[in-house]
Amino acid sequence: MYGWRGTILRVDLTRGKVIKQPLEESLARNFIGGRGFNSKTLFDEIKPGIDPLGPENVLCLAPGPLSGTPLGMTSRVEVSALSPYSGILGDGNAGGAFAYRLKRAGFDQIVITGRAESPKYLWIDDEKVELRDASDLWGKTTWETTDILKERHGKNISVAGIGQAGENLVRFASTIVDKHASAARGSGAVWGSKNLKAIAVRGAGRVELANPEKFGQLAREDRRFFLKDHLQHEVVAVYGTHLGVMSWWPGYRYFQKYLSAKEIPEALTLQAWKKYEIGRAGCHDCPVRCKDVFRIPTGRRAGEEGSALEFECIACMGINCGILDPIAIMEMENLADKYGMCVIPLGNTIALAKELYQRGIITQEDTGGLSLDWEDVDSQIELIHQVARREGFGNLVAEGLYSFAKIIGRGAMDYCYHVKGLSRGPHPAGLFALAHATSTRGADHLRGRSWAYGENDPQVFPILIQAG
Repeated sequence: MYGWRGTILRVDLTRGKVIKQPLEESLARNFIGGRGFNSKTLFDEIKPGIDPLGPENVLCLAPGPLSGTPLGMTSRVEVSALSPYSGILGDGNAGGAFAYRLKRAGFDQIVITGRAESPKYLWIDDEKVELRDASDLWGKTTWETTDILKERHGKNISVAGIGQAGENLVRFASTIVDKHASAARGSGAVWGSKNLKAIAVRGAGRVELANPEKFGQLAREDRRFFLKDHLQHEVVAVYGTHLGVMSWWPGYRYFQKYLSAKEIPEALTLQAWKKYEIGRAGCHDCPVRCKDVFRIPTGRRAGEEGSALEFECIACMGINCGILDPIAIMEMENLADKYGMCVIPLGNTIALAKELYQRGIITQEDTGGLSLDWEDVDSQIELIHQVARREGFGNLVAEGLYSFAKIIGRGAMDYCYHVKGLSRGPHPAGLFALAHATSTRGADHLRGRSWAYGENDPQVFPILIQAG
C-alpha cells in the first residue's frame, strides 16, 4: 500500500511481548491513520466501565499516511486513550520528529496494552523493537529522559514520554515529544499507570509512493508557498501563536473579562516577547518554524532556555491566573514541559482555585498555608511543583478542573467551566459553544473551526467575543 508502511506494532506490557501485526487494507482505507486508527482501536478494544488508570486501558500512538514522506508539516502523531482526566475519549496531537521517525521505522500505529511490573521504555530501531528497563529513568523529567536516551542511542532519534506528573498519575499529564511538543488530554497518566516511561525511535526506511516524481514536485510547490506566503513567512514564522495575545482576547483572572489588544500589558505584547527570543524552531521538516526559542534572562532560572511558548501558556498559566510577569510565564512553561503537564488544564484549574480563594470558598486552611492571591508568582510556581509531585494542595489540583470542584464542594461547581469534564481553552465560550458541544473529547477549540468565522467577517468577530 502506498503511504502506509503496512505494520501495526502491538506491545503487551503485562507479558513483556512485542508483536508486529499486518495493517489491513480495509482499516487503512476506511480510517486513514492517526486519529482514525486510534479511535477505531479504542472503540473495538476498550470495555465499558473500565478504570482509565487500570491495565485494561489501551494507549495508541499513530502518525498519518503523509508522515515520513517528503511533504513538509506532516510529522504529527496522535496519542489516544480513555482519558483519566475527562473519563471519555482522550486524544492529543504532537509535533516534533516522532511521527516522521516512526513511519520511517516501518510502523503505522503503536497499540499498548496491560501494565509492566517495573518501569520500561520501548526502543525502536527500524525493524528491531524491544522493551528495556527504565528504572534509571523513573523520576526524571522529560528533558532529562530525552537527553539520557539520546546519549544512549544517538542523537538522530525522537523521544515521546512522560515526566514526574505522568508517573504520579496527574490526571491531565501529557505525553511530551522531543522535550517541547505536548499531546494532551491525560495520556501521560495512562503511560504512568502502565509503568511505561518513554518510547525512543530511530527510522531510516522510506514510505513507498505511487508516483514519487509527481509527489516530490507537489511537495516542493507546497514548501515554496509557505516560504513565500506573506501570512506564513512574515507573520506566523515571526510570531507564532503569540499573535493570539493581541488578537484572541485572552481571559483575565478566571474569565472575569476578556482583554482586547489595548488592554494587554506592554510586557506581554508581541515585540516584548522578542526580547527573550534567541532563535526559531519547528517540527520536523517544517518550512514555517512557528516556535520560539527563548532564554530566561533573570531570576532563579536565569540562563535557562526553552521553546514553543504558545499562546495557551501565556493565556492560561499567565493572564487567566492573574500573572502578568513574562519571566514567570517562561519559567512555568518550562516546568510544565519538564514535568509533562498540559498548560491549559493546569492553568485553568489553578485559576479556578484562585477564584474560589477570592470568594472565600477555600482558605489557607485548605491550601496548607499556600497563598492563592492573583499576582503571587512564587506561590503559583510552588503549586505547580506540588501538582506534579501530588503533594499537599497540589494533590487536589492534580485531579483536574471538574474533579477538583466536585471534591471541594461548597458551591465550587457553580464556577467550574467545563464541557464533558474537559476544561475549555482560553477562547470565549459563546463563539465556540457548538464546537464544544459536538466535540468527541469535550471543550475543544481545534475541531469545530468556529474561529474561521473571524476570517470571513473580521468586523463581527470582535463583537461576538466581547459578548462572550
